[in-house]
Amino acid sequence: MFAVAPAMANDVSWPSRPIKLVVGFPPGGAADVVARSVGEQLSRELGQPVVIDNRAGAATTIASTFVARSEPDGYTLYIGSMNLHGLDKILYPSISYDGNRDFTPISRWVASPMIVVVGKDSPFKSLGDLAAAAKVKPDDINYASAGNGTTTHQAPVYFQQATGIKLFHVPYKGGSPAITAMLTGDTQVSFATPPTVLPHIKAGTLKALAVTSSERSPLFPEIPSAVESGVKGYDYRFWYGLYGPAKLPEAIVNKLFAASTKALADPKVKASLERQGMEVLPSSSVSEFRSLIAKDGPKTAEFGKLIGSLE
Repeated sequence: MFAVAPAMANDVSWPSRPIKLVVGFPPGGAADVVARSVGEQLSRELGQPVVIDNRAGAATTIASTFVARSEPDGYTLYIGSMNLHGLDKILYPSISYDGNRDFTPISRWVASPMIVVVGKDSPFKSLGDLAAAAKVKPDDINYASAGNGTTTHQAPVYFQQATGIKLFHVPYKGGSPAITAMLTGDTQVSFATPPTVLPHIKAGTLKALAVTSSERSPLFPEIPSAVESGVKGYDYRFWYGLYGPAKLPEAIVNKLFAASTKALADPKVKASLERQGMEVLPSSSVSEFRSLIAKDGPKTAEFGKLIGSLE
């Protein structure tokens, strides 16, 4: 990758100009909501603007490639997920980056289950109803996702594995377009990130069937768990974290870790994220985040194998 001058590693003047925070989705999706909610407070902690740079497409690999090729100077950062560390290379074998080699993990920021939603007039009243109908007519029920390989694609694939059913996948370029398709009736179901659907659930334009976790979420306890909805052995959650390019100097990593921890502890930031259905779960250390990646990353590679058998 890039050589790092010894002076940079101890550069206490960083940051001296605006910082770019790259998001692999269009505005309005969960990653974008997290980036904007935390980024504003992060800019206060660091004393420089944090500018959100949306680079959507190809299941975030366009954004990931851009960050991996950026200089490790602390001015290009990334909101990433566990897909970086397994699934990306399976879905897109030609990508030039390696998730474990070409990025510097800094801290997990948030985590959450997905919410399974249907249209307000849908006949399905529970996740069990959905599974039962899909068993009778495989591939007859379609679901909207934010794109191939995204969390909104992974959650329903694991659901199909757990229930032995087949749904028809309709990928979109981001969470917001996927939910628009739900609202217009073009698609029937979505396993969506909370920020994209909670306003519609509250407005009554979409109906929540369940969360994708085995237990109810403390942030929206009125929505049943997957187990309560008649689907045993199904437990899917996702997280987003802060990354930089490989070889990011340790001094900058430590400064970013401390600043993001403070930003996430801010009551207004925490309340804003929780209103959007995102649980604030910052890593206790950089090494803890790396351990989480080592545990969760390989699981996304397993997902790549499931695609071939279920879709």
